[in-house]
Amino acid sequence: MAKYPYIIGWVWQNASHSGAYGRGALARPDIGETMNAYLVFAGHSKGWMVWIAVIIALLWIARKSIDARLVVFSAVAALITLLLPFRMPQQTRYFLPAGVALIGLVAAARAVPRAAAIVACALAGILLAKNLTDDVRNHRAKIEGQTTLRRQIDAAVQQVAPPGGIVIYGWRVPEPSFALRVEATEPRQLDEIAARYPREGHFNDWERRVYLPPGATRWDVAVVQSSLVDQFPEPLGRPVAEIGAYRVFTNPR
Repeated sequence: MAKYPYIIGWVWQNASHSGAYGRGALARPDIGETMNAYLVFAGHSKGWMVWIAVIIALLWIARKSIDARLVVFSAVAALITLLLPFRMPQQTRYFLPAGVALIGLVAAARAVPRAAAIVACALAGILLAKNLTDDVRNHRAKIEGQTTLRRQIDAAVQQVAPPGGIVIYGWRVPEPSFALRVEATEPRQLDEIAARYPREGHFNDWERRVYLPPGATRWDVAVVQSSLVDQFPEPLGRPVAEIGAYRVFTNPR
């Protein structure tokens, strides 16, 4: 119960402000843009749409024996889960709880004919196999793309960084030090990471704070996502390089 005020506040913040997680300016949602984003999501989630249709069919077939309370609870949970990330429905990871709700809907169909159950299980197996194949393909493509992006960023940084210079990496820059530092919550953890990457720090856009490695008093090069440049807590000046969604800056001071 103690979390409900926080949850309600988060929903209101997200609904009343623009930007990711409602961190932007006060602005009402653009209905047209939101609907278009959901349509794009549906277009890329045909397997989901098919499976939802199958579940609806199972519930209809078993309508005389369904658990009505479980159906209502699961349907409401799925609907709320799909509606909450309306600011950025393209971030499909936020729809994962809806998958659990769909399991509840399947469980609510108490008496499904054997033939219908076999067909549904076979279709589920086909969709699962296709999804796993797509996931492996996408994972490999992402690794290749991010590896290439890292090489390009490293080359740009090496061209402008002074010998022994301090480099700051921002959100989602494909660098090992950032991947480790961004989830570190204790100074001891940051010290251990700095022992491996002594000349690299990171920019936390949530806190709008730059974390320097131990012993450093300033940074020399910063690599920041273009959409987060205005969140950087210090003057950046003009970028010396632009690589994909990232910009490379040298310290203007």
